Order: sequence, then C-alpha cells, then structure tokens
Amino acid sequence: MTLDDSSPLFDYFIATQQAPLQASTSDTPTTGLLTIYVKRKGSEPAYTNEISIYVRADSEAGALFQSAPSSAINTGDWGPATTRLVRGSEVGLSSGSWAHYTFSARDPKYYDVPGNLVFCLSGPVSTFTGSSEVHIYETSGTTDDPSTFTDKELTTTVDVVAPAFYLKNLIATATGAPTVPRTEFDNGAEIQLSWESNGTYFEVYRKGDSKPVYQGSETFCPLPGLATDTTLFLVASMTGDPGQDEPSGGYQAISLYDALTITIRNPDLTPKTVKTTQDVTVGGALSVTGPATLDQGLLVKLPDGGGQLRFSNKPENPCVIATSSSDEKRPAQRLSLMGPYQQDKNSSQLPQIHLDANETTLSGAVTIAGKATLNGAVAIKAPVASPLYVTGNINDTKTGIEFRHTNESQGIGFTFNTIYATGSNADQDLILKPRGTAAVTVQGPLSVQGALGVHGPLGVTGILTSDQLSLGQMDPKNGKYVYVSKGLHVKGELLFWWDADKCWKQIQNRANDYAGSYTWTEDTQFKAQVRAVDHALDKVKKLQGVYYQVNEAGLQHVTRDVEESVSAGPEATAEENERVWGAERKRRRDALAGDRIGMVAQDVERTLPEIIRTDEGGRKTVDYGHLTAVLVEALKEQQALIEELRSRLTALEASAGPAAR
Repeated sequence: MTLDDSSPLFDYFIATQQAPLQASTSDTPTTGLLTIYVKRKGSEPAYTNEISIYVRADSEAGALFQSAPSSAINTGDWGPATTRLVRGSEVGLSSGSWAHYTFSARDPKYYDVPGNLVFCLSGPVSTFTGSSEVHIYETSGTTDDPSTFTDKELTTTVDVVAPAFYLKNLIATATGAPTVPRTEFDNGAEIQLSWESNGTYFEVYRKGDSKPVYQGSETFCPLPGLATDTTLFLVASMTGDPGQDEPSGGYQAISLYDALTITIRNPDLTPKTVKTTQDVTVGGALSVTGPATLDQGLLVKLPDGGGQLRFSNKPENPCVIATSSSDEKRPAQRLSLMGPYQQDKNSSQLPQIHLDANETTLSGAVTIAGKATLNGAVAIKAPVASPLYVTGNINDTKTGIEFRHTNESQGIGFTFNTIYATGSNADQDLILKPRGTAAVTVQGPLSVQGALGVHGPLGVTGILTSDQLSLGQMDPKNGKYVYVSKGLHVKGELLFWWDADKCWKQIQNRANDYAGSYTWTEDTQFKAQVRAVDHALDKVKKLQGVYYQVNEAGLQHVTRDVEESVSAGPEATAEENERVWGAERKRRRDALAGDRIGMVAQDVERTLPEIIRTDEGGRKTVDYGHLTAVLVEALKEQQALIEELRSRLTALEASAGPAAR
C-alpha cells in the first residue's frame, strides 16, 4: 500500500458502547461495540471506493478485542467487509495480531458518500486497560475516476477502562418489535424486559408484591401479559443467588436499582360494588357475575368487528328484562341490540333470555340494528292475521336479508324486488325447487339476469325474458320434447342440440353464406318491367365450368364462425368447447376435401354481374338459382337455332331430289 501524505477527504466519528469500553474479566466477559461514522468534509467533492480498518485483536496488552470482532454495515450500497487476521509486522503496524476489514462500494454511483455510511465492529473487549490504536485507510480522490484515487491514513485511539458496576437502559418491548421501546401495552400482551449491566444476579419485582417475577443472571426476561397498570422494579447485584448463599462476617451485597411503569390500554377493573345514577359507558368487556339492576334498560353497542352478548346458560339464573324495578314487574316492551350481535359459538347450551311477561310470547318488539348471527334454532311468531315485517335500508345485494350456511359459503338473500344467491363461493346457483310433481309457476312476467336452466315443468303466464335460457326435459309425459304453444321469440342467439355431431349449433338466417338460407317469391304481382333475358346463349357460351379444390384461405373462411355457431352447451368447460370446435372444423374441412365442380365468381361477374353477391369482406358468391333463368333462355335460343337449321336442311334435301338422300 502506497500512502498519500495528504489527510483523508472524509471525517470519521468513532463511538463505543460501553462508553468508554470496559475491560473484560475472567468471570465476566464484556462485549464491546465500536461504530465508525463516515462523513464528507465540507462541500468540496470527495469520492471513495474502499475503506479499510485495522483493530488490535489478541490476548496481549494494547489490544482492543480479545479476538477478531464481527463486522456489519448500515447500508446495502456498500458490500460487507472481507476479514483477515495479519501480524502487525506484515503491514507496518505494531506487534501483535490485527483484524483487517475492507469495505467496498457496490457501484461507482456510491463513491460519493452522502453521509449515511456506518461501520460496526462487535466482539469481546480485551482484559487489559489502556489505549488501543485504530487505523483507517481510505482510497479516495476529488473526482469519480478510480484511476486518480490514492490511499490516505487516519490513526486514532480507543480507551479501555477497568470495569465498574453499572445498571442502565431498562426498557420494555413487544414480542414482535424487540428494538422499539414502549411503556403502553394491550391487556394480556406479552412483554419483554431487557437492561444493560455487568452485575451477576438480577431480580424483577412488581409493585406491592414481595415475590420476584424474575430472578437469574440473564439481562432480559419475558413477562406474562399484564391486566392492570404496573410499576416494575429491577435489582442488580454482584452476588450469587441470595436464596442459596450463606454470607458471614457482616457481608452486604452492593445493589443498583431501576424502575419502569407499564400502562395497560384496556385494564381489568374489579371493584367490589358499582353504583351510579348516570349513564355508564364501557369501551371493552363488561362482566357481571352477581345480580344487576338496570332501572332504565340495557343498551348494548358492539364493535363493527363483532362481539358477544352473553347471558347465563343455567335455567335457574335467567336474564330477566323488565320495565320497572319495583316488586311488581311489568312485561318488557322493547329489547334493542345495536351493532353486530352474535351468540356464543362455544357454549354447550344456548344462552337463555327470559322476558318477564304474562304470556310465553313476546309482547313488544325485538329490534336488531345491524348484523345478527344466531347459532341455533330460531322461532319467530307473528301475531294472528298480521304479517311478519323485516324492515331496513334494503337497496342492493350488499344490504339484503340473507340466510347462509354456517360456513358462510352459500345461501339465499332478499333485497329490493330481488332474490339472489349469496355466500363466499365465487359462483353460486339459485335454485327454485318444487315439491313432488308440482311445478314452479310465475304469475306475471319473469325476468332473469343471467342464465336460466329449467329441468322440470315451468309455467309462465306472462312474458319470459332471460339473458340465457336452457330448456331440458320439460314435458313429464313424454320426457323428450319442449313445446312452445304460442310462438318463441328470441332476440340474440338460438342454439339447438344436433345429436349426429354431439354438439350445440346456432340457428342462423344469413343470405349469401354457406350456413344460411334465403328464398324469394316469384309471384307476378311483385314484379314490374318484366323483360326476357336476351343473348342468353352468348352469355352461357362465355361461362366456364371448372374442376377445383378449396385452398387454405377458403377452408379458414368456412370455419371462421365455428366458435359462434357451435358449442358443447351453456355450462360446458373451455376444454369441452375446444373439443367440439375441433371436431366441427374437421367435419367442415373433410366435407370440402378433393375435387369439386363449379365456376369462378370473378369470371361469371364479367358476363352476368346480376347473379354475383359480394359480402362485406369483398368475397364473391355465385347465385346458381338465378343462373337457371339464363340457362332456360339459352336453351330456348339454342332450340330455335336447331329448328332453323333443321328447316334449312329439309329445304336443301327437297331441292336436291331423291338422289341427294
């Protein structure tokens, strides 16, 4: 290493813990922490790509650590250190063993240290007191070009002093956040206590309790959850276990003390009696194990996340709700539970709520404003000749009245003019199932948003509308056909099952296409400007019949609508549809294989453009049906020509005489 005589371009701030470092003893080794904070000097440009640190690490006087300490770094911009032990004489340092650490920037963009670079060394402190040298070498320059960097050295010292008895930094932390001190915890939450000390024995006491909650030699201890605010006292001493030691000669242990107060957000309160003439508001759980008299009634508001209102399970200890505190109790008029209400799922018996009424029925109203979950049988008896009302802000499927399975997976709901399927399942059927051989009858128009599948008799006295209608074996008499007595009107696709191809096919009415049909009446009352086709024979002579084979473009054209016109059924999977589509494509291609006879539409168009149809894609089709009229007239012209030739031949034969025959 060639050193530059100039001083380093960066400042190095050194801190230790303890401060100063306290020497280890044979009985009590001390772990020391050495941190080096790197900061650029002033505003002048400075760049470095490597920093090396040497600390003495052996069992001789002048060492800082007994063995090579572990290294760490506070940022990912610089890589972890490479570590090696070297003799001082090898690197130009004093005798002894030296731990050498080299920290390097991961990328050139990190050469410009912004001020967030801290190196940390942690290890067992030497047993010797005094000053120990720390050597720092930086490879740096005033530009970001590493070829201009030079090595610069900084030497400083760190003191190691004789150990003194100390106790400090008593803190409490939560189990999931061990580095964040806190003094406030939830009721029952586990608490972790820790402290710093070189004592040999520790005891932790709760205020007012002479029995320690912890005793031992560790500088930490877990505490069970606390239910009330508590002050904790820590006693540290240089001694063994007081319960096992037998001191003599007036021996007294030296002790240090610290205290910490823990507060509980929702503490348990256990007063002997509570009496108030005003409203009582309880933000957490309220448990009453004795008799309670509530002159003005009971209003329970449970949190949005859920909660429980529990009453005694014992028949001899019912919950009696009355409107008067006098000896002559009148029947309860209203029991109101506001908020989510859920009975105890873990109870072996359902909680009993007894209303002190003259009859066994409820005389009044039970109102549940919010979500109510009732685990068990529920009997609701409405007055004679009166409807059972369930009222609320019912607008859509998020605010409806729902009946669900206990696992919440499926159910049925009722909302404004709507019956809907509900539950946690992503896809949930809604089934209307009659009993026995009876039918589902809708008196009036039936509108279905989604697919409608009918697998039994369905009677609709009005209009039936559905996004998708699937009709199965509806007629119980023959079990095969579906009858529509007054016409079937379909706006959209209409599919039918084609057993020969084992698939569903779409009924289409498309003119000028292989899959469609198109007819036109030839009645004279629909015709005007009728005139014969002239020069028909000349036109036909210009036409040419050809043999041909359908090319790939043609095959793709005739199979282009397979996915729209054929399917495996309304409830088919993607795999089932792909299988049906593949079979239909093959069937159409096979039907068009080999030589075929026809004409070329573009050739026909030059002679008879009237029988050519051109689609939106510019593809041309020959209307062979209308070609018949041209052929008829051509045949007549040809026949007239034959008759004329025959007459001329007869005349020639007559003039030539018998010899000509």
